[in-house]
Amino acid sequence: MMKNGIIRISGDMGDIFFETAFLLHMCGYAFYTIPGWGIGIYYVFYILFLGAGACNSLGKFLRTHTLSVGLFTLWNLLFVLISVLSVLWAVSKGDTLGIAFRLLQNLITAFFLIDYVIDGGKMRRLLTLTVVSVVFLAVTILIFTPVSLWFAGDIGNFYYNRNITCGIEITGAVISLVLAFTAGEKRYYASYFFLFLMVILSSSRRGIITLVAVSVMVILISSGRKHLMRNVLICLFVPAAVIWAIRSISFLSDTVGRTMGDLVQYYFSGSAPDGSVAKRELYAAKGIEIFLTRPLTGYGGGAFIKLFSEDYGTSHYTHNNFVELLVSYGIIGFAAYYWIYPVILFKSVKGLLKRDVYKIMSFALVVTMLISHIGTVGFYSKTDHIYLTLSWLLPWFSYSGGGGKDKIKNQRGIFIGK
Repeated sequence: MMKNGIIRISGDMGDIFFETAFLLHMCGYAFYTIPGWGIGIYYVFYILFLGAGACNSLGKFLRTHTLSVGLFTLWNLLFVLISVLSVLWAVSKGDTLGIAFRLLQNLITAFFLIDYVIDGGKMRRLLTLTVVSVVFLAVTILIFTPVSLWFAGDIGNFYYNRNITCGIEITGAVISLVLAFTAGEKRYYASYFFLFLMVILSSSRRGIITLVAVSVMVILISSGRKHLMRNVLICLFVPAAVIWAIRSISFLSDTVGRTMGDLVQYYFSGSAPDGSVAKRELYAAKGIEIFLTRPLTGYGGGAFIKLFSEDYGTSHYTHNNFVELLVSYGIIGFAAYYWIYPVILFKSVKGLLKRDVYKIMSFALVVTMLISHIGTVGFYSKTDHIYLTLSWLLPWFSYSGGGGKDKIKNQRGIFIGK
């Protein structure tokens, strides 16, 4: 705060250092895919975050002489070990080791986050910083995309992968909606509607459908008996407004309206085959075919690209997290990765009827990720793993608008020390 012309920083300096590093790390993804200098900025911020996390965890260990390893960390470690061992039978050892290294980075990032978040105040601040980082990404996309392309249905494809950035924007929008609608922090409606607009401008069919569906789900789950009918009407209004906008606003009807129409015709009449959907169906079908030839262990990380190119002469991944995992690590790796999702859902679902803010948010985030896995590969994504870590942490806390200091409940895991 500022008083008498002097800026005073209040709070624990260790917390400020960690949270600043976390924010920079999250914002760094806005530069990750920019050619040349972009990835360098990202890794500078990432190393800063690793340093902050190491300082926090080491300081805690020196104070308590105890090291805690929770269930989420054990899950991470198991999956990393499977990915490393798959190099023994991988068709592409370089790709397999590269993905294993990214999974190791995800393990370390998640460990530092879980080790840091020990009370409700820290949990609440990280959610705010996550929303800020997503808004920063969206604004950066606007800055680096020529203005002439803002309304061309292609925003986000200038330096970025539209599917990935839409997934990030949807996550930020979901967090914003829960904080605004469920928790009553109305200022978050601004970030929700801005991110919703960015998803629409991208003309991503999967992104728009996912965000509308999850938004309706959040509103209905959060509805009490007193306002149930009002919220049902809101849920009917949201998709109706989106459909009206797509059909009535010229630049939307020319972009997302056309692709939505192609999608409907592809599935219901077959008269106008949608090239994108047809290709993704081909990738998924070929992936299942490859998986069935080695169902237990798969062919190693990144194997689909190599095996597909041998038959078709072009390099593509499956665009489907479920299929990609089956091809890469077989049933063993698939089960080792996905069993944590129902654990989080089970932990969250118990608080839905009680309109528990954090449990609703955790449930909505996991559902969002599972839907996104139909169209993208996210098991080694740095951003997806952070959102999954937050989803794991959320049910352990009770929401407090004032950033309460309620301590985290004990997680199942290993405790080393006194």
